[in-house]
Amino acid sequence: MNQANDKMDLVKVAEFNDPLMAHIVEQMLIANGIEATVVGDVSPYPALNVIDLVKVMVLEKDLEAAKALIASDQSDNRAE
Repeated sequence: MNQANDKMDLVKVAEFNDPLMAHIVEQMLIANGIEATVVGDVSPYPALNVIDLVKVMVLEKDLEAAKALIASDQSDNRAE
């Protein structure tokens, strides 16, 4: 695969026990111009997400920006 295609691969930026939190992070990233999707929230039994975490995925080219946004959001929440 060439380098341009490598940057179009999906990579994990975060994972959560709580599908709701994964979707909140997904929407925050989308609102900031980063394409994101949630993977693994199909269990009708949320307790199973402890075993198989719900993942937020972004394009590899957006990984660092997504990590920075998530870190910034988490530090903002701690300051409140």
